[in-house]
Amino acid sequence: MSVVIVGTVGIDDIATPSGQVTRVLGGSGTYAALAARLFAPTALVSVVGTDFPESHRRLLEGRGVDLAGLDVVEGETFRWGGRYHEDLNTRDTEFVELNVVTAFTPRIPATNADYIFVGNIEPGIQLSVMEQLDTDAFVATDSMDHWIRGQSAELAEVFRRSALVVLNDQEARMFSGESRVPRAVGPILALGPQAVAVKMGEYGAVLAADDEWFFAPGYPLPEVVDPTGAGDAFAGAMLGSLAEAGAFGGGRGGDGGVDSRLRGNDGVDPSPQPSPSRGEGAGPDGPSPQLSPSGEEARSFGGGRGGGGEVDSRLRGNDGVGRGSDGMGRDDLRRAIVYGSVVASFTVEAFGVERLAALTRADIEGRYAEFKEFVAY
Repeated sequence: MSVVIVGTVGIDDIATPSGQVTRVLGGSGTYAALAARLFAPTALVSVVGTDFPESHRRLLEGRGVDLAGLDVVEGETFRWGGRYHEDLNTRDTEFVELNVVTAFTPRIPATNADYIFVGNIEPGIQLSVMEQLDTDAFVATDSMDHWIRGQSAELAEVFRRSALVVLNDQEARMFSGESRVPRAVGPILALGPQAVAVKMGEYGAVLAADDEWFFAPGYPLPEVVDPTGAGDAFAGAMLGSLAEAGAFGGGRGGDGGVDSRLRGNDGVDPSPQPSPSRGEGAGPDGPSPQLSPSGEEARSFGGGRGGGGEVDSRLRGNDGVGRGSDGMGRDDLRRAIVYGSVVASFTVEAFGVERLAALTRADIEGRYAEFKEFVAY
């Protein structure tokens, strides 16, 4: 199974209490692709200008990222500059120069892919990407406060066509108009995605799906150097993990086709089964609390779409196993969100993509084992 990442590739200037760097490789697509490649073959679809440093291209290619979908056009590459406050939870954007991104028309490779991450770009462009996809593709999307404020209707259509929506807690609350995350995810799920992953910064991440919750802790790092791109790395690692496991195989593409592979047959909720390629690596154990993501009565997917009113048991098997007939299911998604948290925790240890680019699977599995110990009781 393979992953396609659609997002920006840019050149960043970053300042944090730990120091500052200039003209380093950045962009949402870059971080997501460097994370996903640790789990599955990954292609990056984006655009750069003729000023894009050859060293940045070599770094991506040297980590195995397929750059056939990276267009080079006359002009300057996307540029971003930010300065983080002492607590690292707040940031001032000092400049944004879209440059060649303003004329960006993503072209998905003809071979297509099983798993697509459509990163934080204009909702109209996100929808144009979805129109190019096979209906069996598993599509994950991200967004930001700028698009939520200015293009909420278009963004709702993006979420409607997504299998997985990834937002931070502020974005989820803003989109839904709810002040608390347990209520904020309800209106998003009602649009039709199978799950919503909410990034909580240093506190970890939350997965909401139908009437179930799963929590992945944040790694207790004594020092954070640079949080830039951690959320994109989180999403990329999630998609890579799902691709490696072959999970869901056929989520929703251009027409939002319903995938029934999440339907369990018996409802027992066993511990996760490892992917054959990972040997004995297992995911988080134990059942999730039976709470409604909205904090009220459980919302149904309405047969895979919002508003239908029919009960969808994709993450809730009739016997409680929570796995489909092909052995895939919520355990793969839970494992993926932990891997996302693990990879994000490494990303913040150095400026830009430095730590992420140097990351190995052995590093990841070592910290993954620590995460398991964090939640064992």
